[in-house]
Order: sequence, then C-alpha cells, then structure tokens
Amino acid sequence: MLQSSINLSTERRQSGFFNQHSLTPSIAYFNYKAILLDVRTVQEFYYSKISGARHISYDMLPTLLDEIKKWDVPVITYSTYGSRSKLATALLKRAKIPVVDGGAKVALEQLLFQKK
Repeated sequence: MLQSSINLSTERRQSGFFNQHSLTPSIAYFNYKAILLDVRTVQEFYYSKISGARHISYDMLPTLLDEIKKWDVPVITYSTYGSRSKLATALLKRAKIPVVDGGAKVALEQLLFQKK
C-alpha cells in the first residue's frame, strides 16, 4: 500500500524508490503531493499553463537540479506533446530526483482534473 507523505524520506529518495516503482501521475499527485513541472518554453508556459504548476524550461533543468532536490517531493514533468517531458524525466532520474513523466499537457490536465 502506498503511504501518503508530503516529505520523502532521504533513504527512499536516494535509493530511487519512486523511480523504480511505477507511479502514475495521479498517484504521485494526489498521494505524494507531487509538484507539476512544466518544462516548456517561457512563452508556452505563459500562454497556457496548469494552475499551480512550476516552470523550468527543459534547457535550464541541468543548472537547477540542486534546487529541485530541495523540494523533497516527487515531480511530474509535462510539455506540449510529451517529448521534452520524457527527456526531462530521464535527466531528473539520473539526478536521483523522484519523477513521473506526465507527458503531454492536455492529457495530463484531463487525467488530473477531468477537464474536457
């Protein structure tokens, strides 16, 4: 059974627990209070964003990995079509940051908030 927690234990985060287990975006978001991370460009983000999402464009991610680790919660990445989200997820996993690939913005929004 999944344990609901806002802060991840250091042991679980460092062991890659969340990256080794298949968490869906909805489980990560609702059970683990995951942060939605928009990895699109600034223009794309300001044009259309998911309410409450944080923004770090994909090309800036490598310089902000230490800052993202300090969030101490799982991250759900998303982008317009899911390509940058997949790349961002791989980068965050290599940095041992708990992450779930949310894929395309519209699909993720529908999944989490049942928008039609």
